[in-house]
Amino acid sequence: MKNKIPYNCIKDHKGYIIPKSVSIKNSTEIIEWLSTFDGVRFMFNDVPNTLNLDSELLTIGIGHSNAGHIYCHAFSTSKEWAEKYEFDNPNMKIFNEDYESFKKYLTWVGKLGPWFTKQLFKKDND
Repeated sequence: MKNKIPYNCIKDHKGYIIPKSVSIKNSTEIIEWLSTFDGVRFMFNDVPNTLNLDSELLTIGIGHSNAGHIYCHAFSTSKEWAEKYEFDNPNMKIFNEDYESFKKYLTWVGKLGPWFTKQLFKKDND
């Protein structure tokens, strides 16, 4: 029986379950929220408000450490790049200008840990 992957998540090549990366229209309010809200800012090694984020869209890449802890990195992307590589990518969640859903999603991601990312390890070995 195949194990079911949670909604809005992917299984990477190492067997970890991670949430999909996201793309949203860039705004100073979102960058400030990412940099100051305690529920998400700990996931970033770099502080989003110190980066050069002057393009039209903001992409948040979501990854994990070997221990299974989730981390994020932010970078700005042009609309042309996003149309070519992100909008049709099944590993991306596109929010356009839905800032409230974006905040809700990243707050959920911030609550996840190794118990979530490693959930299929035991099942795969049974």
